[in-house]
Amino acid sequence: MITFGVSVPGNGKDVVSGYRLFRYQDDALTPLPITSDNATDRNEMIQKFCYLRPRDRLTIPECQNGGLMDSSDYLLVAKSNGIIEIFRDYQYRVSQRLQLEPNFILTCLPVAHERNTLDLTIAGLEFKDGLLYCCTKDGDLYIFILNLPNDYIQEENIYNPMGMPDLFEIAAPNIRDTSRLEEGILFVYSKFTGRTKLQHICYYCHPMGQQISIYPQLKVLYPSIPYFKPCIYVNLKKEVSNFRINPLDRFSFIAMAPRVPLTIYKIHLPKLFTDFFIKFVKLKRAVLKRSPQEIHDIDEASTSVYRCKFLDFLRFDFRGIQTDMDPRTWNSLMANDYVVELNCSCVWRQRQGNVKDDLYKLFHRQVDIYDEERERPASRGSLTGSMDSSARSSSLRRSILERTIDAVPCYNNSATDRFIRCIRQNTCPVDIRIVNTKLGDDPMSATNEDDHDSNRTSFLTDDYKDMDIITLDKFLCLTAFRPKYIDEPLMKLDSFHSVTKDATNSEARWALMNLSSFKKLFMITNSICMIFDTFGVVLIDRFKVVNSHDLLENDPEAFKIIDFEIGLINDIAVVITHIDKCHDCGGSYNIEFIAIVTTVAGTLSALQGDFYCHERLGKMRCRDKLKINKKHKFLDQIVLLDYEPSRKRSREHTAEDRTKRSKVQY
Repeated sequence: MITFGVSVPGNGKDVVSGYRLFRYQDDALTPLPITSDNATDRNEMIQKFCYLRPRDRLTIPECQNGGLMDSSDYLLVAKSNGIIEIFRDYQYRVSQRLQLEPNFILTCLPVAHERNTLDLTIAGLEFKDGLLYCCTKDGDLYIFILNLPNDYIQEENIYNPMGMPDLFEIAAPNIRDTSRLEEGILFVYSKFTGRTKLQHICYYCHPMGQQISIYPQLKVLYPSIPYFKPCIYVNLKKEVSNFRINPLDRFSFIAMAPRVPLTIYKIHLPKLFTDFFIKFVKLKRAVLKRSPQEIHDIDEASTSVYRCKFLDFLRFDFRGIQTDMDPRTWNSLMANDYVVELNCSCVWRQRQGNVKDDLYKLFHRQVDIYDEERERPASRGSLTGSMDSSARSSSLRRSILERTIDAVPCYNNSATDRFIRCIRQNTCPVDIRIVNTKLGDDPMSATNEDDHDSNRTSFLTDDYKDMDIITLDKFLCLTAFRPKYIDEPLMKLDSFHSVTKDATNSEARWALMNLSSFKKLFMITNSICMIFDTFGVVLIDRFKVVNSHDLLENDPEAFKIIDFEIGLINDIAVVITHIDKCHDCGGSYNIEFIAIVTTVAGTLSALQGDFYCHERLGKMRCRDKLKINKKHKFLDQIVLLDYEPSRKRSREHTAEDRTKRSKVQY
């Protein structure tokens, strides 16, 4: 039994959007009844979900939990108006058919630049180690400090009985917080306080105060719900399409976008911010001790304790020393009503150079590849001519640094080379995954560190030697990076076609040629990648791929494929129902999975897929399909809430069975 939610945005004027809950059981998709206020979903679209729960503890609703430890589950719903709704004890309230009214409201305030409308496009809503990141596609990053126990995690849209390959925090919990003083201080002062009515999940967030005027609809839509604003704001000044928190550092994140290379950022935490946060926590404790009720305005609370506004108290308490040392942070405190604007820097960036890929070979068929045994011909173009020796030396040095490791030596700076570099930057990333290669046998882990000293930075310590970043591009490209050692792809698969014509692989070749547009990437292990395409599913073991130019020349254990027309995908959730290794070789897997898919055509499908040991071709069947029948609405984001394994196997459905329930009313 699989329980999940699906957002149902509307593209018409004055249309109620929202989301619906579904259950997949006994090969059937069934809508679940929920009770909510439609007024809060009018003219607003749900863009991201975030489901939080304890990692290894049972979820217990607050009404049944008598202790101070929090065991509730939380559903966070981010909308296009910059509002994030927080629902506590979500599954319990659904099962009891209680009114689904949010318990708390988080707001993403327009900071640092003017905004005519409060219409946001959210690229990522991520949680890790008490920090909630909300990143917009304009590069605005809003960070909230949540009051939760250390074992709370964000559920991904995949259930894997083998466990997730991103498990860095188990080996080294909070390693960055102890190595940097300010981060360590913040970690101590933002620890879980214990759960009471006033020490809730938003205990460390700042109340809206006078900035409620930016959101006048809050008082109308949520009259009795407390609302809060971010603790930290960061402006990347770049577009973002894909966003992930760095699993080794909760104040670092990974982002990329079309024409923007994969980049690791680090947020700089100044002493002024930690001092301000400590003063804020102490003020809140003092106020709650005097009057145990929710604080709605920081200045009102400060006036009741210190007889002055909080900013005046800070100015007197710091006595100008810290404000002079860090005027930018201090000015952001004053201008943004206690929302601190912090800086971030790039600590690693992907290099997009002249790699010897299929694109290079397509435009250089007539160019002789340089032979290292022969003397290299004299370069032409910008490296020779009338420039002096110092200019030539600087230009040559720059040329070497900009060249990739496996690139062919550039004989000229032709228009063709510039054109290829421009094309290579026209990427369309659709997904990012981060894996820990230490969790399994990695034949490439024995990298010679002495050969890569030039790629090391003070940020990429030895803790990063086992971290790989896997990116998926819409244009049939899978790339793996190991930032610790190199800023170019460790592996790049962009030849999803068959070169040879072998009659024995005709069916697999046809399935490979049908691939058209990658959409979603899931990591089954640290090496096995499951890729969903418009016309099928691909399973790749990146450590076993030998021939990257003709994938069908690899063993079936390295490359498997399912030929199935899924459609133009909006979102996918995957539940792996069964996985085991081959008893004979131990290197091949039998994998059975259920994929919940929403498409542009307005369909919600439950697909069952199978990959078999030592076989190239897998199979997929549609178990059930629902179709929305309103033209002004569509199905978009999926959030996986719960999975209970079934004791009996699913039966085969015929085409008649699947068409009996083809439409659903929303």
